[in-house]
Amino acid sequence: MSQKLLSFVLFTTICGVVSANGQEIPPAAEQPTSTQVTASAESFAFKMNECKKVGDRVICEVLITNNADERMMSIRGKRWGREDEGTRLIDDLGNVYNDAKGQFGAKELPYDEVKLVTDVPVKLILYFDGVSKEVSRIRLLELDCYTDEGDKAFTAKLRDIPLKLPPVGSAQKSSDSATPNSITTREFTFEALGCRRALTEVICLFRITNERTSSRTLTLRPRCYDQKARLIDQSGNEYLGTAGTLGTKKALPGFECAAIQTLDARARVDGSVTFIGVARDTVTVKLLRLLFGSSDESQGFYIDFKDIPITSK
Repeated sequence: MSQKLLSFVLFTTICGVVSANGQEIPPAAEQPTSTQVTASAESFAFKMNECKKVGDRVICEVLITNNADERMMSIRGKRWGREDEGTRLIDDLGNVYNDAKGQFGAKELPYDEVKLVTDVPVKLILYFDGVSKEVSRIRLLELDCYTDEGDKAFTAKLRDIPLKLPPVGSAQKSSDSATPNSITTREFTFEALGCRRALTEVICLFRITNERTSSRTLTLRPRCYDQKARLIDQSGNEYLGTAGTLGTKKALPGFECAAIQTLDARARVDGSVTFIGVARDTVTVKLLRLLFGSSDESQGFYIDFKDIPITSK
């Protein structure tokens, strides 16, 4: 190896890449981590803990600190009749999501006020549904805020947020045999998407795919008379479903206790079942039993999911 070539190799190894005109090309800057994404507005500090993707849901955690005297604050969700206002998320594909739900301190969104003591951070948890599977980064999380100090509305903007994705290969694939979180039966595929908690309420999420080449109707019964969804936790405690959703349909306590949804050929829909009064130390759903009915048969059938971790909203 010539002396000139050796010197060049040593120089580029120590200093980085050199361009043709002899100028050094600096290495690419490291991407910021979630905790490096911050914002400030009206003497409030906003620090991103993380944004993660679970199925088609994005869940973001933000710490909010009041740097002024004690005061009240609220985070506002979608504004009635105003599509362009309210807390919103914009992904790296340009899609806008403005139907934010979640929890601020111990209060449910969208409008409950939280008292913020000076210099004490309080956690805000937001989630947005229907996020495209191709999304890998959040370009903007815009918080629609209000404080009682001066009766003032304002926004806080957190930009360019890394999106924490599930490990490659972690999603379970459907098959003709039953696995704890993906079950194919009656030419439907049922997938558990996880359970999330807000105080003593737990909502379990699932996805259903119609594997046929023709449309048909599916019914969810979270609590219809003696037909009830069941959740059994790691301690053996049992809780019964109270309400649920299937696609665009809702099942509520009382007369409208069933959600009936038509699935087109090869179509899929998301659903949920709500359980209330769940012990705060419950961390795992050992058994989630859901009751369905199909237009193909007169009798209902159960789907059992097992060992589902419970996450906070």
